[in-house]
Amino acid sequence: MDLKTAGRQMTEEDFIDSIDASFCQLTPLERREAVECASAISANAVLMVLYEIAVGDLPRAESLDLIDRVGRKWLATDVVSCALAIVRALLEGQVVDDEALQRLLDASRASPGAYNALGIIEACDERWSERCSQCLSSWGALRS
Repeated sequence: MDLKTAGRQMTEEDFIDSIDASFCQLTPLERREAVECASAISANAVLMVLYEIAVGDLPRAESLDLIDRVGRKWLATDVVSCALAIVRALLEGQVVDDEALQRLLDASRASPGAYNALGIIEACDERWSERCSQCLSSWGALRS
């Protein structure tokens, strides 16, 4: 499948399903296309790419290139910007501190539907699971 072309027709859910737990098995070209596709869909689709990079086992140089590609288009979006900082820190072997996780959680609260940002938080530290659940609950309250 040509993700770059399909992205203009794919839903967020279809895109996420297409790369979930398989992003690292794509070719480098397909991964770059997935970044472009995600960028054409939504911030949450972009956050899924960042999640896959964070938990995957791609070569460091390629991962940094991919997050730079995301940053060029999404740096002004607070939730993505916070996630980018965390994923970059992980790739550079740094410990992600609670302050960075709190910034991403706060940005997520302000961005209902940024589910994959919560996944990034939980991938960094499972102790944040309850706070992420509270964020999900607050989004539900917004829909009521």
